[in-house]
Amino acid sequence: MNKKLLDLHHRKKDVLILTLIIFFSLILDTIYHANTIYLPGWDQGYHLTNLFSTYNIFANINLNSFDWWDKLWRISDTYRGPFTYIISSFFLLIFGKNYENSLISNNIFSIITILCIFNISRDIGNNKAGIWGALIFAFNPYIFDQRVDYLIDLSQVCFINLNFFILFKFIKNRGGVLLSFLLGITLGFVFLTKPTGLLFLVLP
Repeated sequence: MNKKLLDLHHRKKDVLILTLIIFFSLILDTIYHANTIYLPGWDQGYHLTNLFSTYNIFANINLNSFDWWDKLWRISDTYRGPFTYIISSFFLLIFGKNYENSLISNNIFSIITILCIFNISRDIGNNKAGIWGALIFAFNPYIFDQRVDYLIDLSQVCFINLNFFILFKFIKNRGGVLLSFLLGITLGFVFLTKPTGLLFLVLP
């Protein structure tokens, strides 16, 4: 019983620390945007252009139209997939079409990555490494730059980590129908975000 209580105590402590890491990372982003009149000097890789094009497509949704689907999948004329733009466009549809709302999806991608980092470490048996990994990721200057700008690198990192986490659970549990399904779905997310992300899964 004491061991169970101790495990419960450690679990609550980890949840509290993770919550604080996520909370303060979001606060840091909010403070930055509140004190910075920021618009990118140029649209790196036409990401914002592609996002607002996606928004316009969903604003005139027509699921029965082949032309509508064709325009959606042809948003980017490079190897970059449209998945990041599709996710971000939903926030524009809900909260309004402006630059600040385009960055909301970055917070979602960051939170998912933090949770994946911690849970992979926890399953390996090293909670402290998970906490430190989440902390370093959340307050890394490079990651901060990714969160306050509209690029697709953060979403790529997010889906790579999510797929790797599902893969780890799949191997640990020796398969399973649900995990197989989730593994395929998250692999598709990586491919639809940026196909080169598959290299990060294969090479390690």
